[in-house]
Order: sequence, then structure tokens, then C-alpha cells
Amino acid sequence: VHGSAASAPNHFHTPAAMAHDRPLQELQEETDRRRRELLEKSRELVQIIDTTRGLGAATLTALHEQGEQIGRIEGRLTNINANLKASEQTLSRMERFLGLIPTRWRRSFESTTTYKKAWGKGTRAPAAPEAGSQPETAQLAPQLRRTRQAGDPLDAEFDSNIDVVNMTLRELAQQARAMGSELSSQNAALGRIGAQASATIVRVAKASERVGDML
Repeated sequence: VHGSAASAPNHFHTPAAMAHDRPLQELQEETDRRRRELLEKSRELVQIIDTTRGLGAATLTALHEQGEQIGRIEGRLTNINANLKASEQTLSRMERFLGLIPTRWRRSFESTTTYKKAWGKGTRAPAAPEAGSQPETAQLAPQLRRTRQAGDPLDAEFDSNIDVVNMTLRELAQQARAMGSELSSQNAALGRIGAQASATIVRVAKASERVGDML
């Protein structure tokens, strides 16, 4: 009896059992390979989105510098307008001295529609978008998170990469809102500058005409 029991085959180590285990091993190897590929793609995504963030930051900086230049141009036009007003007052005194045209007969340029359109209550920059509004894309990254296996370095790095992507998407959304607000403000300023430049040309022409009348 003992001899027959000892000679009984071990089903756990027979070729048939090993052949049965081989597909499971191959399946595990295929799963690990796909996980490594997915991790590598998450690394590439982090690099791409980080580059995009850098480009967005550089664009936003350039827009701010452009806005400052536009502001300086508008400031210069305002100074020119103030100087022209002082010149008109000097012309009025000279006209009174020469007895040409009574000042009360001459309509002030600042009462004209051209002046009011340029320096009156014109269009101002629209309000910036609400800080709480975010594009839907900023909320996509959390959906890519996987169930982490305890102590698995592949899953840990993958989840970390997805967290970086999610944070960067939020920053990109903030950059997009800031760009939109800056562009709207600059467009409004350019509209005012166009009106002010036109009004300045008209005002200079009228002042030159007055000077010509005195010669």
C-alpha cells in the first residue's frame, strides 16, 4: 500500500499541469508589458503638457508686455490732448488780444462728439471671466487614474504622472482665461486709441486753422 501511494503521480508537476499554467504566465507577462507601455505614454504626456505650459506662460508674458506698450501709447495721446488744450487756451488769449473772434463764438472742441467719443465715457475692457469657471478638459485627468496595487511602483508612478497632468491642465485653463481677459482689454484699448488718434488729428487741424487766421 505504501509503495503504491509513493508511486502515485504528482499532478502539480506533471507536464499537463505545467502546460495548463503556461497561458496564465503568458497572460501576466502581456499584462505587465501593457502596463509598462501605458506608464511610458504617461511620461510622454507629462513632457508634452509641461512644454505646452511653458509656451502658454511665454505667450502670456508677451501679451502683458504688449498691453503695457498699448497703455503707454494711450498715455502719450492723453498727454498730447492736454497739451493741445493748453495751446487752445493760449490761442484764445491771442485772439482776444488781436480782436479777431470773440471766444464765446467759438465752440469748444471738448464739447464735440469727436472729443466725447475719444475721451468721454467710452468703451472699457470687459470684466474677466469668473475664476470658478473651468473648461471640462481640466477635469478629465482624474478619470484616468487606475486602482493602485499596494506597493506596485508602476502604478505609483502612473498615478503620480496623472496627478501632474491634472494640475497642469488646471494651470493651462487659468492661462487661457488670463489670455482672453488680456486680449479683450487690449482690443478695447486699441479702439480707444484709434478714436483718440482721430480726435487728435482733427484738433491739431483746427488749431492750425486758428493760427493761420492770425497770420
